[in-house]
Amino acid sequence: MRLFQGKEPADMAEKRDYYEVLGLKKGASEDEIKKAFKTMARKYHPDLHPDDKEAAEKFKEVNEAYEVLSDSEKRARYDQFGHAGVDPNYGGGAGAGGFGGFGGFGDVGDIFDSIFGGGGFGGITYECASIFMAWELYGQYGDIRTLEKFYPGMQKYMDYMKDKGLPGTKVNPAIGPLGDWLAPEETDLLLLWNAFYYKEADLMSRIAGALGRTEEQHQYEALAAKVKKFWNETFVLPDSGKTCNADGTLCDTQCSYAIALSYGVAEDRKRIGEHLIRKTRAIGHTVGTGFFGTGILNQMLTEQGAVEDAWKMMLQTAFPSWLYPVTQGATTIWEHWDSYTKEKGFGGQNAMNSFNHYSLGSVLSWLYHTGLGIQRDETKPGYQHILLKPQPGPLEFMKGSVDSPYGVISAGWERKGDKIEYQVTIPVNTTATLFKNTEDPADTVELGSGTYTFML
Repeated sequence: MRLFQGKEPADMAEKRDYYEVLGLKKGASEDEIKKAFKTMARKYHPDLHPDDKEAAEKFKEVNEAYEVLSDSEKRARYDQFGHAGVDPNYGGGAGAGGFGGFGGFGDVGDIFDSIFGGGGFGGITYECASIFMAWELYGQYGDIRTLEKFYPGMQKYMDYMKDKGLPGTKVNPAIGPLGDWLAPEETDLLLLWNAFYYKEADLMSRIAGALGRTEEQHQYEALAAKVKKFWNETFVLPDSGKTCNADGTLCDTQCSYAIALSYGVAEDRKRIGEHLIRKTRAIGHTVGTGFFGTGILNQMLTEQGAVEDAWKMMLQTAFPSWLYPVTQGATTIWEHWDSYTKEKGFGGQNAMNSFNHYSLGSVLSWLYHTGLGIQRDETKPGYQHILLKPQPGPLEFMKGSVDSPYGVISAGWERKGDKIEYQVTIPVNTTATLFKNTEDPADTVELGSGTYTFML
């Protein structure tokens, strides 16, 4: 059977033979393919060549070749039909490229461990997406099947991390090179890894509970308690309550405090919250966080009663801040705060620089959560019940909407003199609780579906 007629398309003709990419002959064994992949991936990994576009392309090519040759079915199609046999655009079923499935060579942890002795490109802080995203999808849509489907893989991942020495300070250093990526101030990797491990254990206990796996729920609860105790004894200075590095030296970064609060690992939340506020004010309401701290920073300030500080930071134009790139002509979210400046032009890191990047734009969740007040009720996933807690900032108006399984939730407000006119639409088959005064939890209104207007 032919997958296409005529001459091979130009884009496929330009592709190198996958065996050639890995330095192999066509009859290579599975072990030979795996060994060649590890060698080539290590050679061209972006972490080792951060500014080398050619190495990045070769790394992509190596992953694409391995994805096909490590899978017996894909390899058979490739051996028979070439690239056309594995290209979905031409009738193949492969979907080559990227970091997709690693074929039939066992657990993904084995591959990661083989290449770097640990957690691959991002390590624990990236790989935990398997747990974080499953829980987020459950909260967003209320579909328990997501948790059921991925739970066995989550368990394997937790076992894998335990084998790497977590919780602890003598963790395999190759577990992951990336911390709070591109943050103006550096946060200790071990502090982050152990905080992530706590969050993973905590989420696993919740997931096990949602699935009715009571025994496993208690096991993960016990693990979470163990990690929490270790983290507070290791990364918090007992006298001052400030965060510290694994060696006992001062850490004291926005990210360390925001992570401790957001992930729930801090025992003394009040004192950690005070330090987050202090640190934010000390750096003039600029942003000292990177990829992990940025999305939770304003939310944690808000939860600690410092919503005015959060709004000051949101509207800050000094470097580094969300609006600083706007002063330099930005119309998109950049990977770096200073990807381009009027004074210096393009920065020296553009080999890995994106001008359309979500991470620093993750503050948008806070604008919906706090600015508009649209929040999920964790006890009723999928927006079965909506919490409305608007805390308007020093703007004239604001409006937006969230797509839920039940329909669109829209909210907006506008200043009317010294009052705020708040309008909200609740979709059918849902209910909502409006907190009219966030300083008085008892000042609430229960709402059914419909459109409502309130003066706040």
